[in-house]
Amino acid sequence: MNAIRSRPSALPIAAAVAGVFAAAALAFAAASGSMTILVLLVGVAVAAVVLFEWTLGVPLLLLVSATDGFIKHYSASAFTFILKDAVLALLLIGLALRLAMHSAERGDRVRWRGTLAWALYIGFLTTQLVHPASSLPGALGAFRAHAVFGLLFVVGAIYFQRRERLTRTANLAIIICMLCAFSAVVQNVMADRWMHLAPGFLKASLHYTTFPSLAARLQGLRGATFRMYGTLVDPASLGLTCAYGIIIAMAALARLRGFMRIAAIVGIPLMAAGLALSQARADMAGLAASLAVFAVLALRSKETRGIAIAGLLLIAAAIPIGIVATHGTVLDRVLAQDSVAYAQATRDRSRDIVIAELPSFPFGHGLGAAGAGGNLRDEDGLAVDSVYFSTLYETGIVGLFTLLFVQGTLLVLGIRAVLRTKEVGARTVFIGIVAGQCALLVSGWFSQGPFDYAPMAQLFWLFSGAVARADDWA
Repeated sequence: MNAIRSRPSALPIAAAVAGVFAAAALAFAAASGSMTILVLLVGVAVAAVVLFEWTLGVPLLLLVSATDGFIKHYSASAFTFILKDAVLALLLIGLALRLAMHSAERGDRVRWRGTLAWALYIGFLTTQLVHPASSLPGALGAFRAHAVFGLLFVVGAIYFQRRERLTRTANLAIIICMLCAFSAVVQNVMADRWMHLAPGFLKASLHYTTFPSLAARLQGLRGATFRMYGTLVDPASLGLTCAYGIIIAMAALARLRGFMRIAAIVGIPLMAAGLALSQARADMAGLAASLAVFAVLALRSKETRGIAIAGLLLIAAAIPIGIVATHGTVLDRVLAQDSVAYAQATRDRSRDIVIAELPSFPFGHGLGAAGAGGNLRDEDGLAVDSVYFSTLYETGIVGLFTLLFVQGTLLVLGIRAVLRTKEVGARTVFIGIVAGQCALLVSGWFSQGPFDYAPMAQLFWLFSGAVARADDWA
């Protein structure tokens, strides 16, 4: 019998060839001092890793989303504004390749609930691309902000087929939110030095300032203070991330042990300080509402009751930390009648415009009319500080219905998961998901972008995939 010769595997050969080329490119970059080649090399390596193992793209996307603002402020490159989109694209391509080559991973028998509501929402927004407010680029920018990361619903439903990933991802979310809060503390300590890191930081810091109220000025308080944004794009996204992280961490105390429990206990007041440094009143209102929901869900079970009380006490103890960290300016911003009245009057005017024009535009003014999409669009649009009224202004009554339908469906499914889940670890995650969504919904009454901000958009839609397949834990 002739000896059978084994054919060499193509993967090790390809890896060896790629390694040789990478070493040569790295040597050339070092010799020429070209950062472009180095960045390109790193990008190609990361792309190859994600395409080969798509699951690594999930934590990578969350990490990129948590440093979104810092990257944009540091670099003037247009690519930084679609970096998250590029990672998402790699993740989806890697997932598609894996499913195409491994039929066993194409799904289990667990039913995905809420898929109809999700498909209706994404499908409707897709149709609105032919109904732009002013231009197709503006509509694409708004579609990207509202819908593109909704694809993580599918990613999450497949990713969480491995049940242990649910608690691990929740722990990663806590760490990411803590890092965002820590970056705000660093920014506060660095003060003026932070603004000189790059021109983008100076521009952002000058834009996000708060001035003393009339009552504070009468008491002798002078000058403006900067609102912190850390590694995120603005103070509102920082505040919302800290509020969400607080809820996820409080819920996690019932399941965490050892170092991670200590980290969560330390992280709760840290994130409370980050929320205070952002001075984002809408996010503070969202946190207050989510704490009430958290208490109702956590106190009903003896496994989570004691930890829920401990978490609420930690929040109460963290309030003085926030006051000290902001030298009392957060209290002035939250309680000042003149600044609150001014903000409310501004919101009232924009909402009056939306309601007055609704009979003439029952299907909305077009995607992008409320200014979503950031620097990827040229038109300003009407600034409407409410996700509900901005949706009504952009896409009309049908658009508002689809938003409320998908949000209501996911919220009901999340509550159902809390009530039916038997595992304590998974139940704590679902408690955090439900309470965190309530924070986003309440904040959305005062802000246009709670479901658009990074990393909240990525976390929300990824965890919605877990909610969709929550029967797996029942």
